[in-house]
Amino acid sequence: MHPKEERYRIIELLIGFLALVVAIIALKPSWLPPWLGGVPAEPTPSSVSMPSPVPTTLPIPAAANPLPPWVPELVRVPAGPFLMGSRDDDALAFDREKPQHELTLPEYWIGRTEVTNAQFRPFVEGDGYTNIVYWTEAGWAWRVAEQVSQPRFWEDARFNGDEQPVVGVSWYEAVAYTRWLSAQTGHEFRLPSEAEWEKAARGPDGRIYPWGDAWDASRLNSGQSLDVGRTTPVGQYPTGASQYRALDMAGNVWEWCATKWRKGYPYRLEDEWTAAYLAGEEGRVLRGGSWYSSEAKFVRGAYRSHSDPRPRNIFNGLRVVSHAPVPGSGS
Repeated sequence: MHPKEERYRIIELLIGFLALVVAIIALKPSWLPPWLGGVPAEPTPSSVSMPSPVPTTLPIPAAANPLPPWVPELVRVPAGPFLMGSRDDDALAFDREKPQHELTLPEYWIGRTEVTNAQFRPFVEGDGYTNIVYWTEAGWAWRVAEQVSQPRFWEDARFNGDEQPVVGVSWYEAVAYTRWLSAQTGHEFRLPSEAEWEKAARGPDGRIYPWGDAWDASRLNSGQSLDVGRTTPVGQYPTGASQYRALDMAGNVWEWCATKWRKGYPYRLEDEWTAAYLAGEEGRVLRGGSWYSSEAKFVRGAYRSHSDPRPRNIFNGLRVVSHAPVPGSGS
């Protein structure tokens, strides 16, 4: 080939090559370097680092407001002293309520109402009765032996209204529910200690009933209250509220506490929510009286009752407590 023709041929090849490059860049293939306009290809499954498994604890974002309806509303009980127990001259008092003494508690938050059937339902319909992690060892053994899968009166129309307090739950079920609730929210809930329950019901000054010292059957659901004959929807007696706005702390249902029965007075503070304290089959404290309580003395804020942890009757329910408000509650 003539040298001049060869030069022309080389120029043609270069022009063709440059045209091809321009065309390729216009297509933006994935293998092209980003500085030439390449677009990364979709990653293959083998090239993707898989996310961590979803945790069993599902935190509620701080901005979540309102909270899901199955999260109990809490009210604040400020830090400070209160009078626990009954005076020696109180004719309605029992010896196990004496001596009256001053006890100081840190700030905490307690359920504004008893836990309702609607609030308990996700525990029943979820893994509450099938996941061993929520239960104490003795509680799980009892649940398996008795084949328990829901509260005893769950299908009884007299007691299963959404806003009625859940009943027919043992102490074991009450503990499991609070642990389940903690796992769902990422916020610790527990049963109240006997002292926490009493301060929330009576205020700092040792009043006899949540509303004051004078008996008034119209302020609560008890055996002396208009012969209701069953539980009533929570919050139906607003004039019976305690100083901290807690409702139904007298009557409606007995409420399970974490405290072991026969704890002496003066009351000694200790952590009542450790695995060791919750273990075993010892009797536990119940507070507040119920819709069936026939005498005023049984619904006083200082009255101490108790039960084996297994019974599941129509008088017993629960109320939760926490060290702080739930994020997103707006409190």
